[in-house]
Amino acid sequence: MKCSAFAAIGSDEMQIQDAHRSYYSACQLMDYSLIYPPNIVVSYEEAAKSHFGAHRHAVIDHNRFHECLVKKDLESAMRFIDDSFRQWRSQDWMSPVIVQSSAVEMVYRSLNALHALNMDTAPLLDEEDNLFLHQLRTKSIEELHGWVKSVAERTIRMIVSLEESIHPLVRRVSAYVDDLYSENISLKTIAHTFNVNAAYLGQLFIKEKNETFSSYLNMKRIEKAKEMLCSTSLELQEIAESVGYVNQSYFNSIFKKATGIYPTKYRLDHKSTSL
Repeated sequence: MKCSAFAAIGSDEMQIQDAHRSYYSACQLMDYSLIYPPNIVVSYEEAAKSHFGAHRHAVIDHNRFHECLVKKDLESAMRFIDDSFRQWRSQDWMSPVIVQSSAVEMVYRSLNALHALNMDTAPLLDEEDNLFLHQLRTKSIEELHGWVKSVAERTIRMIVSLEESIHPLVRRVSAYVDDLYSENISLKTIAHTFNVNAAYLGQLFIKEKNETFSSYLNMKRIEKAKEMLCSTSLELQEIAESVGYVNQSYFNSIFKKATGIYPTKYRLDHKSTSL
């Protein structure tokens, strides 16, 4: 019976009473079994030369990944994940913690994509697929890679399945809003554009999307505003106007209602840490 092994050699210590230090450093190195292939031996001395444990950050644009999910672009989403893991593998002594947290962030983005559509996330992650438990059980970067791709693929297929079941008129209206959310549009103007009764369209939208038309429009605008807050240095007034809000105070109010915090705080919390 064949089995794989990963061994670590701790730091050299001069005194017997410091043996625990060597053991501790070896334990630290064992975390790297997630990154490196099996059947190798790593040493603390070698790792120290490469400044292991330093907080190296692979620059990953999670907003772009979220956009792939929302647009149901499976090919681009898979390529994004592959490129991210390739980048992590290429960096010597990349912290396993950073790799794991970035991978879990991708899974959270998948969950958020479903939440934004008021979809049930239970089918995406079963009871045994708890984020943190799965992270602890993952034995290799290949396994982690496959798990993230599986979650992203299931997310997109769930979104596609939902949209295929929606009334054709609501699908057309949703697509219209997705493209022209920054314009001065409302339920009345949309109803006129599609030559239907506004009250009828409003009720149909609620029935099919489980939310009001105005809620859907605001959600689209706020999602775009969040991207701009993280990726640009535009003033809040400029961002508000870019996503369809003439009044910045109203934009601030809608943003706070949707996210729990004001735009300025969101930018401070996310811009510097956006990967």
